[in-house]
Amino acid sequence: MEDTKTFAAPVLTLDVPAEWIDASTYVIGGPIVEGFRTSLVITRNPKPLETDLDTFVDIALTDLGKLKDFQLLGREPVVMGGCPATCLDYQWVQEPSQPLRQRQWHVWVKGQIYSITLTGLPKGFDGVKSLYAEVLTTFKPKLWSAP
Repeated sequence: MEDTKTFAAPVLTLDVPAEWIDASTYVIGGPIVEGFRTSLVITRNPKPLETDLDTFVDIALTDLGKLKDFQLLGREPVVMGGCPATCLDYQWVQEPSQPLRQRQWHVWVKGQIYSITLTGLPKGFDGVKSLYAEVLTTFKPKLWSAP
């Protein structure tokens, strides 16, 4: 990873009611592999209903299990940006018949959850895992205060 630039979420201002929360989602397009643009989708949940990471991940897995032909390939505890996280590897079929491979990290940051999902095709996925792993070593969550 020689040429790099820091991805910083776009800055804007908007006046909204005080009880609203920032639940941002960002999509970053990566390299094209096997004719499919791999991507990272990053979401932030500042006020999860769950009180711990394992419970959050268990519920997420229940929801993922509803995907067509869902197969859990792995679940492991990891650390990202100095914060506890869980990494999930899985495959499923997007309608009508597109198999997808995903690796998803759920990162617990002082009671907030960042979910980062790498998406690609099963064929060629192993070839981009190391590139994305290197990119994710630069993950630095901003600690927002939730109302």
